[in-house]
Amino acid sequence: MAALRLNLAQEVKETVGMMSSVCYPLGEMALPMGPVNKWIISAHPIPNFIEAELCQLLSTSKMNDNLALNYYAKALSESFWMKKLDQQWKDYLSQPECQNSLLGGAVLFSQCIQGNYLCSRNVEPLMKITTERVLENRTGSAILISIVYQEVARMMGLRCEPIDCGGQILLRFRECFERNVDSNCYLIDVREGGSLIPGSPAIIGQPVVSAECIFQRILKAPITTYQEFFDDFDFLEKNSLKFFRLASVISPRVTRFVLDYGKLSASFGIHLDDAIQLLQSAGLHGDPVMADCITKQREKYAEILLAKIVCPRLPSIKYAVGLVMLYSYIACGIKKSQPCVIVSWDAKFQKSEEWLTWPSTKNLDQPYYRILGPKIEYGKLYVAQETLELHPVGVAIQHEELCIHFERFDGRRYLPNTEKKAQYPEDEDVAISLIKSLDDQN
Repeated sequence: MAALRLNLAQEVKETVGMMSSVCYPLGEMALPMGPVNKWIISAHPIPNFIEAELCQLLSTSKMNDNLALNYYAKALSESFWMKKLDQQWKDYLSQPECQNSLLGGAVLFSQCIQGNYLCSRNVEPLMKITTERVLENRTGSAILISIVYQEVARMMGLRCEPIDCGGQILLRFRECFERNVDSNCYLIDVREGGSLIPGSPAIIGQPVVSAECIFQRILKAPITTYQEFFDDFDFLEKNSLKFFRLASVISPRVTRFVLDYGKLSASFGIHLDDAIQLLQSAGLHGDPVMADCITKQREKYAEILLAKIVCPRLPSIKYAVGLVMLYSYIACGIKKSQPCVIVSWDAKFQKSEEWLTWPSTKNLDQPYYRILGPKIEYGKLYVAQETLELHPVGVAIQHEELCIHFERFDGRRYLPNTEKKAQYPEDEDVAISLIKSLDDQN
């Protein structure tokens, strides 16, 4: 067992380490699902060992300030947990309704939506805290309060079932948990502070609302909101992807949920590998949405191959990747400047859909740079060389995409990762020379 653990630790480390070469310059957008799928379907206890090693590697990379390693350890950890939760949903929904704990499903739901991938040992305390708070306040969403009431009834040995009464969820409970034992039947209306209503024969015969329907009702509000306010998928927030994906996981037989998720993935160009797998699982191999996802995935692969082409420097290119700069611009008639870092350059202006071009000059026949910065417009810009100057001392920049391009900040500049160095092989010497020259002047 110890040998297996050591081998898996090495496998995880090597897999995370190679992600940069596989995904650069797109990062998580191009993350392959192959390694995660392999780990998830492995026999026990391999998935548990993989999870522990990913957590350990994530902790180690943070301590070492290795941006790229930390980024891909986190990305693979999230993908691993996403697939693990998929399996937990499948197991949960396959149980008989009488055995399902709706609060247990609510914890799964929360983990999927909020990204709080909690270890199993943390689930029971969370359920206890949630139950106590709802019982104390008796306020909130009617469905969520009903879920907590049902869990309390389970712990007390009461049979408590959600039923649909005119579109509203009420709880029907009996004093005895066993189904074949006659007992008094009541309804709980959580909208009225948990008031009791004697059960009529018509209500007693109502079918139980399944756990699948309960959680699809919760998802209906955010999904409907996104669809009503943004008729075109192109204008949906990327954050909405998780709602559509969860709907397709909870109800894999409802193809429209999978298709909606596929449309969003193709539109944003992210999670394409995952969307293709879900579409295949739903038997939608020949659907136009599948074709769109495959086409977009090929475009991403083409971008990755293009980034492997070496970019030779020209004399007109003054700065280098990794340098911390000051970007100057005019806002409301006032000249301002913000720190940023250079991630790439072009000898002349090149139109880009991904990077916002700030039209600060009419001279397009000069080098242009792609920069990242926390306070610049949209966090990433494509700007002219004349708007940049070397930062006098160098400062750390906060931006989520830094990890795709650099390994760490050395106090003055960002050190490019292996892929960035290969793409811009001459920039290292230029960056060092510019910093030394500035230091000599000071």
